[in-house]
Amino acid sequence: MSGIRLGKGGFTLIEMIFVLAIILILVSFIIPIAMEKVRDVQFARANADIQTIYTTLILFQIDLGIFPVCDDENCDPVDFSAQTLRFLAFGDGTDDIQDTFPADDPNLFNKWDLLNTNNISDFPKRNNAFNHFGQNDPNADNVSGSDIAGVRDYKESDGTGKSKVWKGPYVANVSLDPWGHTYIVHVGAMEENGIPVIINSLQNSLGSFDRPEGWILSAGPDGLLQTSPTDTVLSGDDIGFIIFTSKLRRDLRNRSPLLFGRFRGSSR
Repeated sequence: MSGIRLGKGGFTLIEMIFVLAIILILVSFIIPIAMEKVRDVQFARANADIQTIYTTLILFQIDLGIFPVCDDENCDPVDFSAQTLRFLAFGDGTDDIQDTFPADDPNLFNKWDLLNTNNISDFPKRNNAFNHFGQNDPNADNVSGSDIAGVRDYKESDGTGKSKVWKGPYVANVSLDPWGHTYIVHVGAMEENGIPVIINSLQNSLGSFDRPEGWILSAGPDGLLQTSPTDTVLSGDDIGFIIFTSKLRRDLRNRSPLLFGRFRGSSR
């Protein structure tokens, strides 16, 4: 049986079905491979962004002698009472970017709770990393480098060339992660005040309190933070690493707090 021929010189219906079946089989192999490649590219970009954020933080700290934790209208000089910013978020633009914060995994016991008023600044634009790194406007008053007494950004120059000053911009090409959420930088745990993002620290069996770690994190493909602020290893599909360990652990180990070269990120 030769089958039904679809027009003069054309294919038979059986031949068409056979060709279609081959195409479907090929597609079933190609699509997963293509999706895996896209996933690899997304993870590679997230890891590259996190390394850029790491470098940005170190350059900032070298120039000013502190991490960007000013949460006050006056950031020059940055005294201890003004060093209360809990976290920075790398997103788009210079405005309030709360709607792109990653959420906590519901099963996470020690949560980040980024939108809690104990954690986020009273002026949420101050949590936008670009106002500290991309432009010198940490107090988020839309006036960069203001000289008004009591309303000052990070010092840019004192004319001597000897003081710790802002020499940015430090970053220009980091925005939301590949899955549409902000990168979270736990600057509160990096600076000496050690302000925790978590509201209640956990008391361990030795009677001391767990301290938050200086994480740089992406919540990964699922958009959920599965790594606790006090964790020392990644969980779930989170991507990132610790660049500054907690002050308590620094004291116990009597070691330099900077973990240069200790990349703890997820590659997949």
